[in-house]
Amino acid sequence: MPERVEDEVANLFHYQREIMELAGGTTDDIAYLSVSSTDREYKKIVNVEWLKMFPNENDRPARHASVKNLREVLRVQIEMTAVL
Repeated sequence: MPERVEDEVANLFHYQREIMELAGGTTDDIAYLSVSSTDREYKKIVNVEWLKMFPNENDRPARHASVKNLREVLRVQIEMTAVL
């Protein structure tokens, strides 16, 4: 796990893109993201990667963000729903 939460979040978005490509889709096929974090301040970091992946404000998936306890080593977790 990266030391910096910024790197952890960047990895999450990188893997989302990779998963979509392996499934034969693109990030355009993502319909919904559920973002959980252990600290409300991490939403700012998530937003940086969110805007990189989804720059068109009129064509973004729905998302929900929540603050909760996660597995010990995790600070941010993302669940993705896509339609292929």
